[in-house]
Amino acid sequence: MNKNKLNILFLLSHQPNPRFVKQIKFLSQKNNVILIYFYRNIMNDLLEDYKYDVKQIFILDIIPDSLSSISNYFNRIWKYLTSIITLNKKLNEYQIDICITNNIDMQLMYNISSIFRSKQTTKVIQISDLLSYHQSTSLNAKIFLFLEKIVFRSVDKLIVTSEKFFTEHYKIFFKGAFFVLENKPLKSLLPEKVPKNKNSKRIIGIVGLLLQLDVYERLFEAVKNDSRYEVHIYGMGKYAEKITAYARQIENVKYFGPYKFFNDVSKIYSSIDILYMPYSKINKSMNNRLALPNKLYEAMYYKVPIITSKNTYLGSRVIDLSIGLQTNYQNLEDLKCSLEMIFNNYNKYVKNLNVLDTNLFLADKDYKKLETFLTRDLRML
Repeated sequence: MNKNKLNILFLLSHQPNPRFVKQIKFLSQKNNVILIYFYRNIMNDLLEDYKYDVKQIFILDIIPDSLSSISNYFNRIWKYLTSIITLNKKLNEYQIDICITNNIDMQLMYNISSIFRSKQTTKVIQISDLLSYHQSTSLNAKIFLFLEKIVFRSVDKLIVTSEKFFTEHYKIFFKGAFFVLENKPLKSLLPEKVPKNKNSKRIIGIVGLLLQLDVYERLFEAVKNDSRYEVHIYGMGKYAEKITAYARQIENVKYFGPYKFFNDVSKIYSSIDILYMPYSKINKSMNNRLALPNKLYEAMYYKVPIITSKNTYLGSRVIDLSIGLQTNYQNLEDLKCSLEMIFNNYNKYVKNLNVLDTNLFLADKDYKKLETFLTRDLRML
C-alpha cells in the first residue's frame, strides 16, 4: 500500500461533533478517512459539513442519550455487544492504518472486533472530557478506572483537549506518546465574520448543549426585571423544554433552539455581548475543574467577553488573558457583580480580546502538528 495515503478510521460513540468534523476534514486532505459511529438523538447531525470528505460513513446503531435509568444502561451495553460483529465485517473492508476512538468503550469494541486481524494498526484514543468516574470513589468508579487502565495497555497514542487531563490523571498509568489538541477552531472552517450587532441592551449568550440547569436558572434570577440585560440561548439538550418554559415566563430570556455550528456560529457570536459559561457545582467533577471547552476559543475569535467559574483551569485562563471574569454563580450577588463589572468595563475586555495572538484561539498550526503526531511512524515505513 502507498503509505503516503493512509486509511484513518474514526470509531465514535456519537455522530461527529464540530471537533471531530474539523479533524475529519483536515486529515482527509492527504488520507482516506473512514467513519463508523453510533447515533444519538440529542446531538445535531452535521453530516452536510463532512460527508464529501469521508471515504465511507457507516452508522452502527442508535443508542440512548442518557444512562439515568438502569434499562438505558443495559440497552446501551447490549447495542455495543451486538455491534461488534457488524464492526468486524466493516473492518474487513479496509486495511486500517490508524484507528481513532473517543472513549474506552469504543477502544474496547475495536480491540475485540480486530482481535484476529494481522494488520498492525496504530491505536489512538482521544479524550475530550473526563467523566464523573474520574473523581468518584464509588465501587462503579473503581471498576471503571480499573477497566480504563486495562484498555489503555493497547493504546499507542493519546490525544487530550486539556493538558491538565494528562498531567493530573493519564500520566499516572499511560506511558505512551500524548498530544494536546485544544478545542480551537480551524480558520478555514469558520464562516466569515459578520458585523457586530449594535444592541440596545447587553446580550448575555448561552451557547451549546443545555446540560446545566442550575447554572442557567441562577442567571435568569440575576437578570429578570433588569432592563439592561437580555439572555439569548442557543442549543439543544435535556433541559431544552425547561429553558423554553423559562423563556415564556421571563420577558428578557429568549430561547432560539438548536443551531448548525458551521452555518450559524458567526451570526450567534455577532449578536451577543457576553458569553456565559460557568460549570455546575452540583456535579463536582474533575472535568469541570480541568477542561478547556471549544466555546473559550470561539469567544476569543469573535471577541466576546466571558463569564465562567472560579477555581477552574478555564477560569484561570480567562483571568490571565484579561478577557472576562470568574464568578461563583451560586452566590447571586457575586454573579450580579460580575455582570456589572463587564457591563461597566466592556470596552476594556474587548480591547484585550483584540490584541490576542491568533495562535491562542486558532488551531491551524496545531492540526499540522497533529497530523505529524498521528502519521510520522507510518510515513517512515
